[in-house]
Amino acid sequence: MRITSIELYHVSVPLRQTFWPSWIPGYPQTHNRFTLAKLVTDDGIEGYAAGQSMGKERQGLGDLLGGYLLGTDPTDIDRVQDLLKQAGFLGWRNFWLEAACWDIKGKAAGKPVYELFGGTPRPLPVYLSTGEVHPPEQRVDELLAMMERGYGTAKLRVKSPDLAEDIRQIEIVRKGVGDDLVLGVDANQGWLVSIVDRVPAWDLKRATEFAAACHDNGFSWLEEPLDWHDYDGLAALKKVSKVKIAGAELVREGLLRHLPAGCLFCRGHGAGEESDRRVPRARSYVLAAHLDQRHRLLRELEHGAGGSQEQPPARVPPRRAFLDSRVPRRHHRSDPSERERHVATVSETRPRLRD
Repeated sequence: MRITSIELYHVSVPLRQTFWPSWIPGYPQTHNRFTLAKLVTDDGIEGYAAGQSMGKERQGLGDLLGGYLLGTDPTDIDRVQDLLKQAGFLGWRNFWLEAACWDIKGKAAGKPVYELFGGTPRPLPVYLSTGEVHPPEQRVDELLAMMERGYGTAKLRVKSPDLAEDIRQIEIVRKGVGDDLVLGVDANQGWLVSIVDRVPAWDLKRATEFAAACHDNGFSWLEEPLDWHDYDGLAALKKVSKVKIAGAELVREGLLRHLPAGCLFCRGHGAGEESDRRVPRARSYVLAAHLDQRHRLLRELEHGAGGSQEQPPARVPPRRAFLDSRVPRRHHRSDPSERERHVATVSETRPRLRD
Protein backbone atom coordinates (compact mmCIF):
# COMPACT_ATOMS: atom_id res chain seq x y z
CA MET A 1 0.00 0.00 0.00
CA ARG A 2 1.32 3.45 -0.94
CA ILE A 3 0.26 7.06 -0.41
CA THR A 4 -0.67 8.45 -3.83
CA SER A 5 -2.13 11.86 -2.99
CA ILE A 6 -2.17 14.45 -0.22
CA GLU A 7 -4.95 17.00 0.13
CA LEU A 8 -4.68 19.92 2.56
CA TYR A 9 -7.49 22.28 3.53
CA HIS A 10 -7.65 25.47 5.57
CA VAL A 11 -10.72 25.29 7.82
CA SER A 12 -12.06 28.17 9.90
CA VAL A 13 -15.01 27.71 12.27
CA PRO A 14 -16.50 31.00 13.55
CA LEU A 15 -17.32 31.24 17.24
CA ARG A 16 -20.59 32.73 18.47
CA GLN A 17 -18.64 35.11 20.66
CA THR A 18 -15.01 36.06 21.16
CA PHE A 19 -12.97 33.52 23.12
CA TRP A 20 -10.05 34.69 25.29
CA PRO A 21 -7.74 31.67 25.75
CA SER A 22 -5.79 31.75 28.97
CA TRP A 23 -2.69 30.35 27.25
CA ILE A 24 -2.53 33.41 24.93
CA PRO A 25 -3.22 36.27 27.36
CA GLY A 26 -5.04 39.18 25.73
CA TYR A 27 -5.68 37.39 22.44
CA PRO A 28 -9.25 37.69 21.08
CA GLN A 29 -9.99 34.41 19.29
CA THR A 30 -12.94 34.66 16.90
CA HIS A 31 -12.51 31.36 15.02
CA ASN A 32 -11.32 27.82 15.59
CA ARG A 33 -8.84 27.20 12.79
CA PHE A 34 -7.07 24.05 11.74
CA THR A 35 -5.40 22.41 8.77
CA LEU A 36 -7.23 19.30 7.58
CA ALA A 37 -5.20 16.65 5.78
CA LYS A 38 -6.48 13.77 3.67
CA LEU A 39 -4.05 11.05 2.62
CA VAL A 40 -5.24 8.71 -0.14
CA THR A 41 -3.66 5.35 -0.96
CA ASP A 42 -3.40 3.35 -4.17
CA ASP A 43 -6.12 1.11 -2.69
CA GLY A 44 -8.45 4.08 -2.42
CA ILE A 45 -8.35 4.23 1.39
CA GLU A 46 -8.54 7.71 2.88
CA GLY A 47 -6.98 8.77 6.17
CA TYR A 48 -7.67 12.07 7.93
CA ALA A 49 -5.80 14.19 10.46
CA ALA A 50 -6.05 17.77 11.70
CA GLY A 51 -3.41 20.15 13.01
CA GLN A 52 -4.11 23.38 14.83
CA SER A 53 -3.31 26.68 13.12
CA MET A 54 -3.57 30.40 13.70
CA GLY A 55 -4.39 31.14 10.07
CA LYS A 56 -3.08 29.96 6.71
CA GLU A 57 0.53 29.55 7.77
CA ARG A 58 0.62 26.05 6.32
CA GLN A 59 -0.14 27.28 2.82
CA GLY A 60 2.19 25.41 0.48
CA LEU A 61 2.76 22.59 2.99
CA GLY A 62 2.03 20.06 0.25
CA ASP A 63 5.25 21.07 -1.50
CA LEU A 64 7.20 19.97 1.59
CA LEU A 65 5.27 16.81 2.35
CA GLY A 66 5.06 15.44 -1.18
CA GLY A 67 8.72 14.58 -1.42
CA TYR A 68 8.62 12.70 1.87
CA LEU A 69 5.24 10.96 2.01
CA LEU A 70 4.22 10.24 -1.57
CA GLY A 71 4.97 6.60 -2.33
CA THR A 72 5.37 5.75 1.37
CA ASP A 73 3.58 2.81 2.99
CA PRO A 74 1.23 4.54 5.51
CA THR A 75 0.96 1.37 7.61
CA ASP A 76 4.70 1.48 8.37
CA ILE A 77 4.26 3.90 11.28
CA ASP A 78 7.92 3.89 12.31
CA ARG A 79 8.94 4.92 8.79
CA VAL A 80 6.25 7.61 8.68
CA GLN A 81 7.45 9.03 11.99
CA ASP A 82 11.01 9.10 10.71
CA LEU A 83 10.02 10.86 7.48
CA LEU A 84 7.99 13.47 9.35
CA LYS A 85 10.97 14.06 11.62
CA GLN A 86 13.21 14.53 8.58
CA ALA A 87 10.74 16.96 7.03
CA GLY A 88 10.87 18.96 10.26
CA PHE A 89 14.61 19.49 9.82
CA LEU A 90 14.01 21.48 6.64
CA GLY A 91 10.53 22.93 7.18
CA TRP A 92 7.38 22.64 9.28
CA ARG A 93 7.06 20.09 12.09
CA ASN A 94 3.92 18.13 11.31
CA PHE A 95 3.76 15.08 13.55
CA TRP A 96 -0.02 15.46 13.74
CA LEU A 97 -0.17 13.81 10.31
CA GLU A 98 0.67 10.46 11.89
CA ALA A 99 -3.00 10.15 12.91
CA ALA A 100 -4.02 9.93 9.25
CA CYS A 101 -1.80 6.88 8.83
CA TRP A 102 -3.38 5.17 11.82
CA ASP A 103 -6.75 6.00 10.28
CA ILE A 104 -5.68 4.24 7.08
CA LYS A 105 -4.21 1.29 8.96
CA GLY A 106 -7.42 0.77 10.91
CA LYS A 107 -9.62 1.03 7.81
CA ALA A 108 -7.40 -1.41 5.91
CA ALA A 109 -7.78 -3.95 8.73
CA GLY A 110 -11.49 -3.25 9.13
CA LYS A 111 -10.96 -2.44 12.80
CA PRO A 112 -11.04 0.59 15.09
CA VAL A 113 -7.53 1.69 15.94
CA TYR A 114 -7.77 0.67 19.57
CA GLU A 115 -8.17 -2.96 18.47
CA LEU A 116 -4.87 -2.71 16.58
CA PHE A 117 -3.29 -2.11 19.98
CA GLY A 118 -5.06 -5.08 21.52
CA GLY A 119 -7.62 -2.96 23.33
CA THR A 120 -11.25 -3.64 24.13
CA PRO A 121 -14.14 -1.17 24.59
CA ARG A 122 -14.40 0.15 28.12
CA PRO A 123 -15.46 3.38 29.84
CA LEU A 124 -12.94 6.22 29.87
CA PRO A 125 -13.36 9.01 32.43
CA VAL A 126 -13.59 12.57 31.11
CA TYR A 127 -13.18 15.94 32.77
CA LEU A 128 -14.51 19.36 31.92
CA SER A 129 -11.88 21.89 30.89
CA THR A 130 -12.39 25.62 31.10
CA GLY A 131 -10.50 27.79 28.65
CA GLU A 132 -10.71 31.34 29.96
CA VAL A 133 -9.99 33.02 33.28
CA HIS A 134 -13.31 34.33 34.58
CA PRO A 135 -14.05 36.18 37.82
CA PRO A 136 -14.26 33.41 40.43
CA GLU A 137 -17.85 34.22 41.39
CA GLN A 138 -18.90 33.82 37.75
CA ARG A 139 -16.92 30.61 37.47
CA VAL A 140 -18.74 29.17 40.48
CA ASP A 141 -22.11 29.70 38.79
CA GLU A 142 -20.83 28.14 35.56
CA LEU A 143 -19.45 25.06 37.30
CA LEU A 144 -22.57 24.54 39.38
CA ALA A 145 -24.55 24.49 36.13
CA MET A 146 -22.17 21.92 34.64
CA MET A 147 -22.43 19.75 37.74
CA GLU A 148 -26.17 19.61 37.14
CA ARG A 149 -25.37 18.22 33.69
CA GLY A 150 -23.42 15.38 35.26
CA TYR A 151 -19.80 16.54 35.31
CA GLY A 152 -17.84 15.40 38.34
CA THR A 153 -14.37 16.79 37.50
CA ALA A 154 -13.31 20.19 36.14
CA LYS A 155 -10.10 22.05 35.37
CA LEU A 156 -9.70 25.77 36.05
CA ARG A 157 -7.23 28.29 34.60
CA VAL A 158 -5.11 30.88 36.37
CA LYS A 159 -3.02 33.54 34.64
CA SER A 160 -2.75 36.58 36.87
CA PRO A 161 0.50 38.55 37.26
CA ASP A 162 -0.27 38.43 40.99
CA LEU A 163 0.05 35.19 42.95
CA ALA A 164 -2.54 36.35 45.50
CA GLU A 165 -5.14 36.75 42.75
CA ASP A 166 -4.50 33.23 41.45
CA ILE A 167 -4.90 31.84 44.96
CA ARG A 168 -8.09 33.87 45.44
CA GLN A 169 -9.47 32.28 42.25
CA ILE A 170 -9.13 28.72 43.53
CA GLU A 171 -10.24 29.57 47.07
CA ILE A 172 -13.52 31.17 45.99
CA VAL A 173 -14.27 28.48 43.44
CA ARG A 174 -13.71 25.65 45.90
CA LYS A 175 -15.84 27.31 48.54
CA GLY A 176 -18.58 28.04 46.02
CA VAL A 177 -18.89 24.58 44.42
CA GLY A 178 -18.38 22.56 47.58
CA ASP A 179 -16.46 19.34 47.96
CA ASP A 180 -18.37 17.13 45.53
CA LEU A 181 -16.60 18.45 42.40
CA VAL A 182 -13.06 17.18 41.76
CA LEU A 183 -10.94 20.16 40.73
CA GLY A 184 -7.62 20.66 38.96
CA VAL A 185 -5.99 23.84 37.73
CA ASP A 186 -3.80 24.69 34.74
CA ALA A 187 -1.22 27.47 35.10
CA ASN A 188 -0.18 27.28 31.41
CA GLN A 189 3.47 27.92 32.30
CA GLY A 190 4.91 25.05 30.26
CA TRP A 191 5.01 27.01 27.02
CA LEU A 192 4.46 30.74 27.48
CA VAL A 193 2.97 32.81 24.66
CA SER A 194 3.21 36.60 24.97
CA ILE A 195 2.26 37.96 21.56
CA VAL A 196 -0.32 40.30 23.15
CA ASP A 197 -0.08 40.60 26.94
CA ARG A 198 3.08 39.71 28.78
CA VAL A 199 2.52 37.75 31.99
CA PRO A 200 5.54 36.94 34.18
CA ALA A 201 6.82 33.38 34.11
CA TRP A 202 6.54 31.44 37.36
CA ASP A 203 9.63 30.44 39.29
CA LEU A 204 9.97 27.52 41.70
CA LYS A 205 9.04 29.68 44.71
CA ARG A 206 5.75 30.81 43.18
CA ALA A 207 4.92 27.34 41.90
CA THR A 208 5.59 25.86 45.36
CA GLU A 209 3.38 28.43 47.11
CA PHE A 210 0.56 27.92 44.62
CA ALA A 211 0.82 24.13 44.89
CA ALA A 212 0.45 24.45 48.65
CA ALA A 213 -2.65 26.59 48.17
CA CYS A 214 -4.05 23.97 45.81
CA HIS A 215 -3.63 21.32 48.48
CA ASP A 216 -5.20 23.54 51.14
CA ASN A 217 -8.26 23.98 48.91
CA GLY A 218 -8.68 20.34 47.99
CA PHE A 219 -7.44 20.48 44.40
CA SER A 220 -6.35 17.17 42.91
CA TRP A 221 -3.72 18.31 40.42
CA LEU A 222 -1.74 21.31 39.18
CA GLU A 223 -0.85 21.37 35.50
CA GLU A 224 2.15 23.03 33.82
CA PRO A 225 3.38 25.11 36.79
CA LEU A 226 6.87 25.62 35.31
CA ASP A 227 8.57 25.75 31.94
CA TRP A 228 8.57 22.31 30.33
CA HIS A 229 12.39 22.29 30.13
CA ASP A 230 12.89 23.16 33.79
CA TYR A 231 13.54 19.52 34.74
CA ASP A 232 15.32 20.36 38.00
CA GLY A 233 12.57 22.77 39.04
CA LEU A 234 9.80 20.29 38.26
CA ALA A 235 11.61 17.52 40.13
CA ALA A 236 12.10 19.78 43.14
CA LEU A 237 8.45 20.84 43.06
CA LYS A 238 7.25 17.27 42.90
CA LYS A 239 9.25 16.39 46.02
CA VAL A 240 7.46 18.99 48.16
CA SER A 241 4.05 19.24 46.50
CA LYS A 242 1.09 17.54 48.14
CA VAL A 243 -0.94 17.76 44.91
CA LYS A 244 -0.13 15.88 41.72
CA ILE A 245 1.94 17.79 39.18
CA ALA A 246 0.92 17.32 35.54
CA GLY A 247 3.05 18.32 32.60
CA ALA A 248 4.83 17.53 29.33
CA GLU A 249 1.93 18.84 27.26
CA LEU A 250 3.10 19.49 23.68
CA VAL A 251 6.65 18.47 24.59
CA ARG A 252 8.49 17.80 21.33
CA GLU A 253 11.78 16.71 22.85
CA GLY A 254 12.83 15.71 26.34
CA LEU A 255 9.86 13.61 27.45
CA LEU A 256 12.21 10.78 28.35
CA ARG A 257 13.93 13.18 30.74
CA HIS A 258 10.67 14.13 32.51
CA LEU A 259 9.81 10.58 33.54
CA PRO A 260 13.04 9.16 35.04
CA ALA A 261 13.95 12.55 36.52
CA GLY A 262 10.87 12.36 38.72
CA CYS A 263 9.43 15.62 37.41
CA LEU A 264 5.79 14.58 37.16
CA PHE A 265 3.03 12.60 38.76
CA CYS A 266 0.91 12.81 35.60
CA ARG A 267 1.91 13.01 31.97
CA GLY A 268 -0.24 15.34 29.88
CA HIS A 269 0.05 13.72 26.49
CA GLY A 270 2.00 15.68 23.87
CA ALA A 271 2.30 15.50 20.12
CA GLY A 272 6.07 15.44 20.04
CA GLU A 273 8.57 13.65 17.90
CA GLU A 274 9.50 10.98 20.44
CA SER A 275 7.90 7.76 19.34
CA ASP A 276 5.70 6.15 21.97
CA ARG A 277 7.66 2.93 21.53
CA ARG A 278 10.56 4.69 23.28
CA VAL A 279 8.53 5.78 26.30
CA PRO A 280 8.58 3.41 29.29
CA ARG A 281 5.25 1.70 29.96
CA ALA A 282 4.93 2.29 33.70
CA ARG A 283 1.70 1.49 35.49
CA SER A 284 2.51 4.16 38.06
CA TYR A 285 2.05 6.97 35.54
CA VAL A 286 -1.35 8.60 35.22
CA LEU A 287 -2.08 9.84 31.72
CA ALA A 288 -4.41 12.56 30.50
CA ALA A 289 -4.90 13.54 26.89
CA HIS A 290 -6.18 16.55 25.02
CA LEU A 291 -8.74 16.11 22.28
CA ASP A 292 -6.18 16.15 19.48
CA GLN A 293 -4.01 13.44 21.04
CA ARG A 294 -6.40 10.50 21.44
CA HIS A 295 -4.57 8.20 19.05
CA ARG A 296 -1.41 8.41 21.16
CA LEU A 297 -3.31 8.11 24.44
CA LEU A 298 -4.79 4.79 23.33
CA ARG A 299 -1.36 3.29 22.91
CA GLU A 300 -0.48 4.21 26.50
CA LEU A 301 -3.76 3.04 28.01
CA GLU A 302 -3.45 -0.37 26.40
CA HIS A 303 -0.11 -0.83 28.16
CA GLY A 304 -1.59 -0.62 31.62
CA ALA A 305 -1.46 3.04 32.56
CA GLY A 306 -4.48 4.76 34.05
CA GLY A 307 -5.86 7.75 32.24
CA SER A 308 -8.57 10.29 31.53
CA GLN A 309 -9.66 12.38 28.57
CA GLU A 310 -10.14 16.14 28.43
CA GLN A 311 -13.66 16.82 27.20
CA PRO A 312 -15.67 19.90 26.25
CA PRO A 313 -19.21 20.04 27.58
CA ALA A 314 -21.01 19.98 24.24
CA ARG A 315 -20.69 18.66 20.72
CA VAL A 316 -18.12 20.76 18.89
CA PRO A 317 -16.33 20.83 15.52
CA PRO A 318 -12.84 19.30 15.14
CA ARG A 319 -9.97 20.47 17.34
CA ARG A 320 -10.05 21.60 20.91
CA ALA A 321 -13.03 23.43 22.37
CA PHE A 322 -13.91 24.40 25.90
CA LEU A 323 -16.70 25.48 28.21
CA ASP A 324 -16.04 29.12 27.29
CA SER A 325 -15.72 28.88 23.50
CA ARG A 326 -19.43 28.98 22.55
CA VAL A 327 -18.95 27.00 19.36
CA PRO A 328 -22.09 26.54 17.23
CA ARG A 329 -23.47 23.02 17.56
CA ARG A 330 -23.76 22.57 13.80
CA HIS A 331 -20.53 21.88 11.98
CA HIS A 332 -19.47 24.87 9.92
CA ARG A 333 -17.97 24.39 6.48
CA SER A 334 -15.47 27.05 5.65
CA ASP A 335 -16.24 29.43 2.84
CA PRO A 336 -14.29 28.46 -0.34
CA SER A 337 -12.45 31.77 -0.13
CA GLU A 338 -11.09 30.71 3.27
CA ARG A 339 -10.04 27.26 2.16
CA GLU A 340 -7.13 26.27 0.00
CA ARG A 341 -6.62 22.81 -1.43
CA HIS A 342 -3.23 21.31 -2.14
CA VAL A 343 -3.16 18.09 -4.13
CA ALA A 344 0.00 16.15 -4.85
CA THR A 345 0.06 13.01 -6.97
CA VAL A 346 2.65 10.30 -7.38
CA SER A 347 3.93 8.64 -10.54
CA GLU A 348 5.23 5.08 -10.82
CA THR A 349 8.58 6.20 -9.43
CA ARG A 350 8.85 8.05 -6.16
CA PRO A 351 9.62 11.76 -6.68
CA ARG A 352 12.85 13.17 -5.32
CA LEU A 353 13.52 16.55 -3.82
CA ARG A 354 15.21 18.94 -6.20
CA ASP A 355 17.80 21.54 -5.33
